[in-house]
Amino acid sequence: MAYCAYAKPVASVEQKEALESRYMQIVGTYRDKDAVWAYPELLAMVYEGVKSGDYLGSVAAEIGALNDAQGQFFTPFEVSRLLAEMTFGQHEPLIEKHGYLTLQEPAAGAGGMVLALALVMRQRGYDPTSQLFVSAIDISAPCYWMCYLQLTLAGIPAEVIRGNTLSQETFESAWTASAIPFLGKHGDIFENKPSSRQSKTVELLSKLPEMKHLALF
Repeated sequence: MAYCAYAKPVASVEQKEALESRYMQIVGTYRDKDAVWAYPELLAMVYEGVKSGDYLGSVAAEIGALNDAQGQFFTPFEVSRLLAEMTFGQHEPLIEKHGYLTLQEPAAGAGGMVLALALVMRQRGYDPTSQLFVSAIDISAPCYWMCYLQLTLAGIPAEVIRGNTLSQETFESAWTASAIPFLGKHGDIFENKPSSRQSKTVELLSKLPEMKHLALF
């Protein structure tokens, strides 16, 4: 439900209708409609939890929601943060040259490694809400939803994709709200690949009404 709500403002007309339909379909499964009112409080917990790490990823691991058969396992946020700290330095010249850093996460899970990089960037004096663009991919629908929600709440410009990185199949995708001000500032970062799916979507996003830059930090 949260994914549908946050993805709808930056979706195409067709996608908006599908997201709204899916949202109401989920609501319709609740016999006790008062139970739905618990979700704003749950979302507030996620909002606060994302400030300190991979909140949804840790919850999914704790309640046994990960699929071992698909090779899903939770990477502790401390490990993700250590990896980001060890490797970030070599990429700082790219930020100085272009004004931003791009990152592709081919097996994103709930987005924990992206959140770790964003944390390290802030510690080094950079702003990931305007100096980082992410393409995050995962084949699992629950991981796709979790990743989209966490990157959205963290204010990270991104295209989150449910797809198969190996076969390059894409089943669905959504842009975070922060992608719009990022592209407005830096332009089409895919302009050297005019046939890319991203460039076509950037053209669509440019036609959307101006949106506020959503960021927690």
